Formats: sequence, C-alpha cells, structure tokens
Amino acid sequence: YITVMIVSIPISNFNESHLYFSDVIKNIVISDSTFIRLYYSTKDLTTSGVFISFPLNVSSFERTYNKIKCNFKTKLNQNVITALINIEKEIIKKINYENIQPVFSIKEQLEQEFIKLFNLTNYNNTSVITLVCKISGIWNNNTNYGLTCKFYPVVKYDHPVSDSSLSEVFK
Repeated sequence: YITVMIVSIPISNFNESHLYFSDVIKNIVISDSTFIRLYYSTKDLTTSGVFISFPLNVSSFERTYNKIKCNFKTKLNQNVITALINIEKEIIKKINYENIQPVFSIKEQLEQEFIKLFNLTNYNNTSVITLVCKISGIWNNNTNYGLTCKFYPVVKYDHPVSDSSLSEVFK
C-alpha cells in the first residue's frame, strides 16, 4: 500500500493572514511565465501550498481521459462555492499585479457546475464527498495571472494494522 497523508484546512477555518509568498521564479509548467509558490503558515505548521478541505454534494461522475469530472448543482453547494470563490479572490487580491488581468479559474470551473478530480480510481455516485483543493501558487504570463490548483478526493483507507498490534509497537 502507498499511503499519503495530506494536512488540510477545513474551508471554514481558512484565514488569509496565514498566507505567505515565495520569490518569483521561472514557471516550468507554463512557458514564458513566472510562478510564485504559496505557503500557509500558522504557529504550529507550515505547508507548501494551501490544502483546503470541503464537502461537496455530487450529482454524478464522468470519466474524461485521465480525470474524473465531478458534477454538482450550485443550489445544493452554495456556501462551499461562495467560500471557494472568495478564497480565490482574497489570494489574487494579495498579489494585485498592475495592468495584468486576473483569471479566476476556480470561479469559472465552479460556474460550470463541475470539478475535475485527480487521482480518483474508485468512485461511485455517493451523494456527498469530501474534496481537497490544493492551491500551489500564482502564475503570471505578463497578460494574465491566476492560481495554480488541483482538486483531489479524500479517500479513507483501512490500515492493515489493528489497534491492538499498534499498542505492542509503542510499548
């Protein structure tokens, strides 16, 4: 088994005062552009990127190439959608490049009532799932700028070690 642990912030606990930015570097994903890595730092923890968890009421899933399209209805998810759009606006507002147009890609995707998910191999038509939005940083191509982000499902795995065997390990 490969297990990955991601520390995420519940969407209701996001606080823009914990955002920090690295120096501008050359973007290796988008040609002729720059990238600023985003950090989220509290007194207890610093993460490279911001990981925001939230519940989503899902209407259906569709496989499209190597991604899963997670369809939803705005009216059933209005609070989460509003919070995600506001977080995107807050982060972009902190950079505020002059004479360069911001691109609100999270907002644009949510307005289409779907989210593209990465790393989801097993899915069913569960009505409510928990997702993590990973915001890595901000790209800038001197015409536009916006957030680099991906959405991942939270998948709970049953660990093969029982609680009783763990007590033996930690004696």
